[in-house]
Amino acid sequence: LHQVNISIMLVCVGAGIAVGGIVAAKFSEQKIELGLIPIGAAVMSRLCFLLGSIPATYTLTLILLFLLGMSAGGFTVPLNSFFQARSPRIISHYPFV
Repeated sequence: LHQVNISIMLVCVGAGIAVGGIVAAKFSEQKIELGLIPIGAAVMSRLCFLLGSIPATYTLTLILLFLLGMSAGGFTVPLNSFFQARSPRIISHYPFV
């Protein structure tokens, strides 16, 4: 693959993460929705299996990578919200602790 094609693949994953995070925030409705975590994990595992098992064209690979990013966003947004809500207030202001 050419470097431009690889960059487009990375953009698809990044855009999918952004869209998945927005969708997860809409489903959460200002509360921590832990039910989205196993759904995101299950979809991620299925999409990784599909990426490795089916003969894919470049376009299908881009679509699967976008969906993989969406499920990753749907997985990480509720998980990070949960961690931030449960962290002690003393260390919650430090992003790398």
